[in-house]
Amino acid sequence: MNIAIILVSCKPKENLFLLKSPEKLNDKELEEIILKANKEIETVKLGRINISLDINGEEFKSGGTIGIIRDSVVVISLVPAMGYEISRIFCYKDKVLVLDRVEKTFFYTSLQKNIEKYKIHCSYNDIEALLEGRAFVYGNEMYGAKMKKSLERIPDKIKINYDLIQNEKIITSQEIIVREEGLLTENNNIKDHKENTDISLNYDEFSNISGFILPQKIILLVDNPDRKLKLLMEIGNIVINEQINADNTIPSRYQEAIMDY
Repeated sequence: MNIAIILVSCKPKENLFLLKSPEKLNDKELEEIILKANKEIETVKLGRINISLDINGEEFKSGGTIGIIRDSVVVISLVPAMGYEISRIFCYKDKVLVLDRVEKTFFYTSLQKNIEKYKIHCSYNDIEALLEGRAFVYGNEMYGAKMKKSLERIPDKIKINYDLIQNEKIITSQEIIVREEGLLTENNNIKDHKENTDISLNYDEFSNISGFILPQKIILLVDNPDRKLKLLMEIGNIVINEQINADNTIPSRYQEAIMDY
């Protein structure tokens, strides 16, 4: 089963937590708040998710849940319409553990290699940000290139542009669009010129969850000459700062499957 899950939810900082309203913040202060993870959030559980994934016309649909333990692990449980879990995926900073409930097998694989086969350059922290509805700067950790950035205030929106420059050439261009009210990230559009890859992230249907505002609809589009990927996540409920079951014990009867990546 070829399942690509690059998935996110968080509190894009509300005015309640700002010392100044957005229009009174300078550009540097605004950028820091938009990109910063809210330290009050330690865990996020996305429940009753409808996942629709299309890779080069091959479709996969499932229900499930996603648990995020900040800066540690993302736990994905896939539960299709028949109502029982078919797979549990543990995404760590350096590796992924997959438990196949149907075949009674397990395997380890490299997180980075699975990401890069889609010609995407992002990190585990970017995946957390994606799932939490937070903005992140693409490719900065990978390329180590010089960055050119600008911030523009347009009616009811804030637009941040980043260009990563290497050897005097722009290798990535990025545009983040944030709703001024609540500083909610709506769009994160990326063009990786080096990999000839376009990435589009869209967040919608924001809800107030225990005082934190999070998106309940996430759309990820990836387009390059080798692969086209569309991921739609519709999230039924979100729980903040409750215990996440991240027990990765492998049942004794499971056999290890050896993967080549």
